[in-house]
Formats: sequence, structure tokens, C-alpha cells
Amino acid sequence: MHEVITLSFSQRSNHLTTHFYNLQEARLYDEGQLKTVDNKIHLACKQASDGRSSNYYPRALLWDYFNGFGALSRYEYFEPKANVDELGRGFGSNLQMSEKLVKNAYQDALDKGGATKDLADQSEMKYWSDFSRVIYRPESLLRLDKWEYSFDSQKGHLRSHPEIQFDDYSVGVEEFSEDQEAGIDAVEDNFRKMIEDCDNVNGLNAITESDSAWGGFSDQFLTIIRDEYLPKAPVLIWSLTDDIIETDLSIAKQMSRIKTLVGLVANASLYMPISTKPTILPDWVDDDGPASNWQISSYQVVPFEFVNSLAIQLQNRTSLNEFAGGLTGDNSDRNIVSDIGLEEGQLSCTNIFKSLKKMQSSHVFGKSVIRKGKKEEKEGDPFAFEKLKEYGTSEMSLRFYDSSMPFNNHLDSFPRRFRELKNPFRWCSYQITNKPRNALQQMLDFVSRYCRDDEREESKEQLAWMKEQYEWGYEDDESEYD
Repeated sequence: MHEVITLSFSQRSNHLTTHFYNLQEARLYDEGQLKTVDNKIHLACKQASDGRSSNYYPRALLWDYFNGFGALSRYEYFEPKANVDELGRGFGSNLQMSEKLVKNAYQDALDKGGATKDLADQSEMKYWSDFSRVIYRPESLLRLDKWEYSFDSQKGHLRSHPEIQFDDYSVGVEEFSEDQEAGIDAVEDNFRKMIEDCDNVNGLNAITESDSAWGGFSDQFLTIIRDEYLPKAPVLIWSLTDDIIETDLSIAKQMSRIKTLVGLVANASLYMPISTKPTILPDWVDDDGPASNWQISSYQVVPFEFVNSLAIQLQNRTSLNEFAGGLTGDNSDRNIVSDIGLEEGQLSCTNIFKSLKKMQSSHVFGKSVIRKGKKEEKEGDPFAFEKLKEYGTSEMSLRFYDSSMPFNNHLDSFPRRFRELKNPFRWCSYQITNKPRNALQQMLDFVSRYCRDDEREESKEQLAWMKEQYEWGYEDDESEYD
């Protein structure tokens, strides 16, 4: 078996993860797909207590804030529920019980085995657990007890001091070492046990954020598991990124983003930034007010599902390692996927790789296209592969992958308008280009000017080396700072 483990850090990331595992769970009931896919790649199969049936659980670890699980209790489906009234009588009137959140109509129907059709849009989808159709084992759920999530600002803050934000790379690094249960100890107590439950780990997905402290926290976790557990396994990092040009950020936020980028790229086989507000979002997302994580992640999960569906096919299976190698070609250090596109629009960030200096020439180092469902032969060169070869892209780095499984946007845990899309998401393209080159040079200049800590020279060397991987043709640096 070739299992894939997913690590998901933050409330936003867990929304994407939830959509993905809902899609995996739906395949268990599709008789047609049962013959064409291996559901045990992303789901662990365990015999039920009756000895006759089986239960499936995500091969995943999810981290969130103290209040991030919503009405979901970590041990809810694995031990008898405590009687709150009896606890109160046993401990006396001085016992302070926190208010228990009530499950929404969608989750209530799932628990009772009732119909869930059309309930999603009638229910408040505030937390990722509000629309989750799968049961997570207790060891899959980890939380940062000192930190709380604000659904108004969509940012984390210290529970005891709300003015202190969970927004900097260094805060995440510090929290990883201080909160041992969710941080350093989780490597041994949670991750190690998960890989022991696998026969042969095919690779890892890591979904995180680049503009909050989750970037530093996840970077620390990934560094340890790559060094000590899976040094050769491919790691695909999906980084949810606020698509704001560097010069529009404060000095502190720019420095945090740079440290996150350098750290995560070093730990990645592919580093794939996905916009937190992608241009593909239709007008209906904002019809009833600000777009919700539930709505946005419905689109963000599409490129994630496309790649991971290749690993579960019984025929023409493509491993995560093969997919990563197809894009990076002969330079595995050139691993930033700067363009992720669907037929309907872009999911990648359009601003983070912009620089003050105009690029002298654009170049595509590698491009992969995944096609879903019934294969349609189109005349001409719809994905410009022939043109790219004329302009210097290696034929070995131009790849097509076909999947017979269409993307199931009809699942009732998706927003209604998303489910009503006709024949959506027939293909998704992924490109490694020279776009990061000038942006990395600009980051190098920024570090030279503003960084005064002990890591200054090391950061400069790392950025200079990263920039070299994306050079094509003649480029004049004209660096402002030494």
C-alpha cells in the first residue's frame, strides 16, 4: 500500500482538509469507483467492535486554536459522554462549566442518520466541524490551548491578552516548543503512531498559512519529521497566502513572510501558494456578506483533490513523488509552483511574486495538467505545450495526467451554488516559472536593509541561492543593498 498522510495547520486549512476527506468518504458509497480506486490511501480502515463491519478514518493530523473545533469533542465518538448535571452535583456549586456549543442542523442530521440534502445552506457553517462528514480519531485532533480564533478578523490571539496576535513566524516557532502536547511531543505521540499504522508512506500533504504564526509552527514540525522520520518522502506544501504585494505589508509582516517562505520551501518537494481570496471566486460568494471559509475552501480544495486523486487510482497510478518530479524536472530545488489554474480562473496568488522591477522575459520551467472525467480530444494545442517547447521548456517537464474520476461537486456538504455548477473543473494546470526570481531578489534586498539579527547573513545566502534556481537568460540584478 502507498499511504498519504495530510497535516493541516489552522482553521482555514482545516476547512480545505474537511472538504477533501468528505470527498474521500463519499467514494466509499460509490460502487463504480470502488473497483477503480484504493480508498485506503487516504483513509485508515479499522474493524468495528461488532467484528463484522469496518470504519474508515482520515490519515491526518489537524491543529487548531482552543475554540477551533466548534461543537466537536475530541473523544465524542470514542467514549461515553459525560453527564454535566451529575458532574456539577459531584463537584459542588463552585464548578465552572464552559458553555457547550450546539451542533448545527447538518451535523445533528448526520448523527441521527437522517437526510442531509439542502441542510448545509440552511445551517450556520462557522467551523470546519460544522460540515465534516467523517469521524477523526482522537489522536488526529490537536489544539493550541493558549490561543483563540476570532471569526470576525479571521485571526488568532492570546486568550489571556487578546491584543497579542498569532501572526508572526517567530511566535509559531516559540509556540511549537512551549506547547509540547500539540508541538514537539506530537511528533512522537501522534505522527509516529500514524506512520506506524502505514505499510509504505507514499508522501505527505501539509496545508498551512504563510501570513500567520502557523507558518513558523508548521515549519518546525516539518523540519523534525523530515530529518528523523521520512527524509526521502515527498512533501507537498499547500500554503494559504494573503495575496498582498510585499511592499504593502509592514516591515514585521514582510520579515515574517520571508522567514516562512524560506523555511517551508526548504522542507517541500513542491511549494504551492494558494490565494485566500482567489480570483476564481464567483459573485455569489459575497452575495450575503463577506465570503466564508466554507465557501472559499470549496474552490481551494479542487487543485488539492486533483493531485491526490492520482495516488488512489488502481490503474495509471501516479505517486506524489512522480508528480513532483514531473514539475521540477532536473532541478528539485526549483520547487515553487507559481501558477495554479482551472478552466474557470486562477487559484494561485497573482501579487506575491510581483516586484518593483519588470521581468525582462517570462519562462515556464515545468507544466503539468491533470484532466478529469471523460477525456475530450481538442484540436490544436489547448495547453500551449508545443509553444512552450519552442521557447525552451524541456519536453520532459511537460506532463499530462488523466483521471477517470470526475470532481464530485454535488456532495451536499458543499454550498448549494457550488453544487449547481455544470460540468466544472475538467482540468487543472500547475506551472513552475521564473516569476519568483525578481520577488526573491526584492526579498534579498529587504533583508539586507532591515534585518539586523544573527540570522541576517544566513537569510541572505538562502534567498540568493533560491533566486538562482529561477534564473532564465540574462537578468541584471541591480541590487540596491549589499
